[in-house]
Amino acid sequence: MDAAEMGDAALSAFQAAALFVLPVAAWLMLSAAAAPPPHPIYSRPGWNQFLKRGWARLALWRRRRSGRRARGLGVGLWAEGASPPPNCGPAGRLLPTQLEERLEGPQELLGDESAEVLWLWGDDPHSGAQLLLRMERRPQRPCPEPWLHLRLPGGACYTLPGPAPGRAAATAGAQGSTAWAAAGLHLEVLEPMRRWRLRFNGLLRRIDEEHISKENNDEEKQPVIEPVSFRFLWRAASQPVELQGDWHPALQANALALEPWRDGRWLAMTREWGEGYDQWGTLRGEASAGGGESGGAAVHELHLRGLRRRRWGAARAGAWRYRGLALSAWGASGLRVALRAAASARGGLSRATWGHVQQPDTVQRAVSWTDLDLPSLVQHPDALPKHLVVRFSAGDRNYTADVYPMLHKAAERRSEGVRVFTVPFDSYINTTQATGVIEFWFRCEEPRAIPRAVPFALGAVAEAAAAALPEAPSAAEEAAAEAALVLAFEEPACRSTRLVGGKGASLALMSALQRPQVRVPAGFCVTAAALHRQLHGAPELLSAVRRVEEAASQGDHDALRHACEQAERALEEAPLEASVEAEARRALEELLAAEGAEPRVAVRSSALGEDSEELSAAGQNETLLGLRGADEVLRGLRRCWASLYAFQSVEYRRQHGQPIICGMGVVVQVMVPAEKAGVLFTHHPVSGAAHQILITANYGLGETVVSAQVEPDMIVLERDWQDNLSIAETSCGTKRHRMQMDDEGGVTSHEIESSESKQLCLYPEEILRLGKIGIELENAYGGPRDIEWAIVNDDVHLLQSRPITSLDAWTPSELLHELDGAIPTDTEVQTIGNTGEVFPKLTSPLAQSILIPVLDKAVCTSAHADYCRHCSNTINTSHHRVLLNVHNTMYRALEEKMTTAWKVGEIAIYGHVASTPELFGYGLERYGTMTNKGKIMNLVDALKNSVLNNRRVKKAEEVLKSIKMNDCKYTTPEMLYLAITQNINKLLEVAHFHSWTSRVSVFSQIVAMSILTEGSEDLTTEHYNDISLLLSSCSDVVSAEVPTDIKAIADCIAKSERGAEFCSLPPDLAVEWLQANTGEVAAVYKKFISKHGYRCIQEFDFMSETWSMKPDDVVGTIQTMVSSYNVNEAVKEVVSAEDTVMRLKSVKHDKTRKVLSLLLPWCRRTVASRERTKASFIGVVHQLRLAYRRLAQMLVAGGRLPDAHLIFFLTHYELGQLLATRSAALIAKAGRRQRLWPQWEKLKLPEMVIGLPKPIDTSPLPRGEGDGEGVVRLKGTPVWAGTVMGRACVVHHLGEISQLRKGDILVTRSTDIGWSPYFPLLGGVVTELGGLISHGAVVAREYGLPCIVGVEGATDHFKTGDTVLLVGTTGTLEKVDS
Repeated sequence: MDAAEMGDAALSAFQAAALFVLPVAAWLMLSAAAAPPPHPIYSRPGWNQFLKRGWARLALWRRRRSGRRARGLGVGLWAEGASPPPNCGPAGRLLPTQLEERLEGPQELLGDESAEVLWLWGDDPHSGAQLLLRMERRPQRPCPEPWLHLRLPGGACYTLPGPAPGRAAATAGAQGSTAWAAAGLHLEVLEPMRRWRLRFNGLLRRIDEEHISKENNDEEKQPVIEPVSFRFLWRAASQPVELQGDWHPALQANALALEPWRDGRWLAMTREWGEGYDQWGTLRGEASAGGGESGGAAVHELHLRGLRRRRWGAARAGAWRYRGLALSAWGASGLRVALRAAASARGGLSRATWGHVQQPDTVQRAVSWTDLDLPSLVQHPDALPKHLVVRFSAGDRNYTADVYPMLHKAAERRSEGVRVFTVPFDSYINTTQATGVIEFWFRCEEPRAIPRAVPFALGAVAEAAAAALPEAPSAAEEAAAEAALVLAFEEPACRSTRLVGGKGASLALMSALQRPQVRVPAGFCVTAAALHRQLHGAPELLSAVRRVEEAASQGDHDALRHACEQAERALEEAPLEASVEAEARRALEELLAAEGAEPRVAVRSSALGEDSEELSAAGQNETLLGLRGADEVLRGLRRCWASLYAFQSVEYRRQHGQPIICGMGVVVQVMVPAEKAGVLFTHHPVSGAAHQILITANYGLGETVVSAQVEPDMIVLERDWQDNLSIAETSCGTKRHRMQMDDEGGVTSHEIESSESKQLCLYPEEILRLGKIGIELENAYGGPRDIEWAIVNDDVHLLQSRPITSLDAWTPSELLHELDGAIPTDTEVQTIGNTGEVFPKLTSPLAQSILIPVLDKAVCTSAHADYCRHCSNTINTSHHRVLLNVHNTMYRALEEKMTTAWKVGEIAIYGHVASTPELFGYGLERYGTMTNKGKIMNLVDALKNSVLNNRRVKKAEEVLKSIKMNDCKYTTPEMLYLAITQNINKLLEVAHFHSWTSRVSVFSQIVAMSILTEGSEDLTTEHYNDISLLLSSCSDVVSAEVPTDIKAIADCIAKSERGAEFCSLPPDLAVEWLQANTGEVAAVYKKFISKHGYRCIQEFDFMSETWSMKPDDVVGTIQTMVSSYNVNEAVKEVVSAEDTVMRLKSVKHDKTRKVLSLLLPWCRRTVASRERTKASFIGVVHQLRLAYRRLAQMLVAGGRLPDAHLIFFLTHYELGQLLATRSAALIAKAGRRQRLWPQWEKLKLPEMVIGLPKPIDTSPLPRGEGDGEGVVRLKGTPVWAGTVMGRACVVHHLGEISQLRKGDILVTRSTDIGWSPYFPLLGGVVTELGGLISHGAVVAREYGLPCIVGVEGATDHFKTGDTVLLVGTTGTLEKVDS
């Protein structure tokens, strides 16, 4: 090529490059010349923005690949195939993990500007109720800063009147979990990432919702302060979304590309946002205002939906944020949106955005694009927008949010340099109506104005009081004093509850608060180490207390009482160990020398664990008054130690799961000759009202008040937010006598003159003074106190202070709904029509905690639904009953209208067509119609599962055989608990197999029934009869084997010569008769127990006793069958598939019969496969049942559980907490659940539930409908043809089965395999719940019993003894004249 050609080529290349580069350069120049943002803090796009964005995407991808991404907390919304969270453990996908516990707990804060924030929002668009709360913790402040805004139905709004002190930044809660507390607000983690408890009891400022913002700055109007209380249970409704890990890389890259990259640390700018996560959830509870929890105020039952947000980082938001916006919305369809934008004031990201969306079908997605841009929004707090339009994308969907903020309802919060406006709004997101809140953040440098209407005095008083209260001793101080036998109140180590017990530590702490006219009598504590030395210095004493421990573990009260008497006597009579006696005498001499005389002293027990947040133990151990001299004091010391092993004290500890052998300190304190004494409660102990202080008082020593020997004076004080006190109510007690110290030692009782007893023993100024002291102690300790006091010569002496433990008690409503699942929409459709068969009664908390997540995971997998390990999407609970979420299961694949196949499917499951056009419409609104591709995929999936059916049945049986949890190697409760946790995955594995075989079974029947109907849109009675006939001869069904095998036992006994002898015995002796018998009878019975002994009524529940554990019911049925044995009883006819098809009456075409004859064997096999996998699942449940029962015995033997049956009223997670903390609060909660259980069993839920489940009215119903007066006729779905007239036996639960007679027509709610033994006695079966493949239907067909299902209200309209006519052909049950 010559030079000319080369020049032409170069020119052409230059022209081509110019044609490409010049337009791009021009566009970049125009972009750079665009209008600058409204504030210089916002960055402007550079010419290299696109290159930086691409490079940022690459850097973010590399950071994620390198593992620095984070913690694996979130769901990886933008990452395909995100790996499961680390450190999950064997059952990590189902149970809380250590990672989740750590993240829900207090986070380490580095630097003075760091902070941790907990923010929660929930509202109800129908009632207008709303809750907004926020807590912020900083390292330089010992207490969190709360902010609260509550709006009740009717529009009344409340907020905290002013800044208030917190209690502790994040302290161990009652269950060993994390709790936040401040200004009467308590937030406690019940189960990490799953359940929280919120409660408030205090004074709030009422504000007019139409003038909220104006009220916030009103300096003249006197605030209205009212007592308000609420209790809420928060339940997760989504996975947590991690701030950093789930920040979509497209949004991160865009935010980074807009900023100048000054050095190689530009990628770290995203860390300025800190760490944290969002999680959607629901709140259910009660709130009242104006009268406290029991003060007569109207109580509002509330159900709110919203967002919970946790944030923590190196710098609090107020330090780095210039502007910010956070939008949270919850749509009526279940759509949930969270968007956030923030601008840094420190040269970080100035136009960053972040967000996530949860679609109505429960799928979560990270926001990948949004036009939310802070520079284009409002820049001044006085010009908040009245309308916003925000567009964004998440996954493959685009959204437009049309937002209308309700500015008249805005709530303002001011903090250091920040003004935040929280504004509720109405919105349409695409076509979905939604409500939510927007937070507008504005940085302001002006100092915060303090309105005169908002009092701030309390904050200063409380902080001063808190500062005056010394801290508990450090670990080093405790360790140094561990061997000390005596500690004076003034010594720092004496404030340790571990060394001297609760009472002694409290007195030592109060001693630091002394000031003129407020004193704590001098004294010292004999430490728990002294008792330890006393026991170990005398082997006979140690043996005596160990015998008490052994007797307590055996549960024999008589043996325990005897052992306690021996131990108590031995401790009281044994001489003191020499070093203990020497130290006690020395301390007493120093005390007497300091007092200048020989005063009387009180010797009080101070057991470890008493007077704590969880356990009061008031009055359980000894207190001796008026002792004089060393010998009396030392005898009192031995008496206190002895009282620790008194029967009442030991039984109290046993009932609360506390160690039987425990430590005790003993308080030796100078007594004061009290003129007046009593008890003060800083919150009303009965109503819990925080604005009321209750004082009880009498003349003389306070023992008459504490031990309820007299009716004392009672005074109620009212307190406002500024702690101004007024006497609200007085009640003069009878006060018949007083107690005083006797000159000869001890105390004596003296009558009070009538003139004195008829007037209050306290003067008004003394009452107000005591109230002020009570407030100071409450502020110092950070919580309500129960204070014993005495007055001598105008001086107030503080004798004791303990927490008021009753205020934290769970209400019956809380316990009823604590384990309820989240209800994300008001149109959520759930049913007990399917689950009511296998969960016919209440399900124990232990079973709920394991089976619900297991079954939910299995159903989600088989139904290809989105699974959330923190909430249930398919299997839910309410009122301790199990429900199936129809929305997320059956409604996932819908046609435009209800087809015959759909109706047939519902008949198979419910026994009738349960869905109405309204319910069907809810499903279409959420999921739409199924596409052709979806239909093909469903068909392929069904065929694949059909092919794998037999293999899954075998695998399920193999998994059952592989479980071994009864090995002796599990020698401790912790080891066995861990083994149970590990085997939950095997339960999950079998649950998957059962879920798949169940779907195949339903699919096969829908196919067969659809063919049978030959395209008919309406199902006739003939169709129902033919459908029942098709399912009538299913072979190898495990459920049907049970009554057959029982009948074989009865036949064997009846044919022997000892049938009459067997029938004459009580069931328990009949069991022994069968077990002791030899020959064929014993062999048949043992074979039955070996084969079916793990089955029972409510067999899915760990709490249920199986036939092998309690064979009385089965044996009672056998006795009835033997006594009514008929040698000529007909044997059920075995009908082939071809003969069955030929008997069908509704079929019109021969081709249909041919196809059905080919399908019927397959249909029968699928039903049998479903029953076999169910049997395997129940087998694994039984293995866990046995393991839990063994664990319960271990816990009882170790003194951690008072009753083995109580284990079923704890969740699996709570069991782990109990093993770790020995929490008395957990034992108390489980005991209350157990006591309330019989009441809850009376509650009944409707078959189909829309929105929030509510029990139905169980009052007597009208006696049915009919053609004439007194006629009762109900209709259901035919299961097996035939007509029978007989006596009705209405059984609400199996406990009423004793009234059953041979030939009765059973009328009940539903049946499961536990009812199988009674089927051979029946003449017919009627159930309210259950479909054509339910247990009752399967067994009734096996026995040829006339049967109908889905008879709504049958147990209410009929009663035992009614003569009824059951017509299986038409599906009717009618009462007839006898």
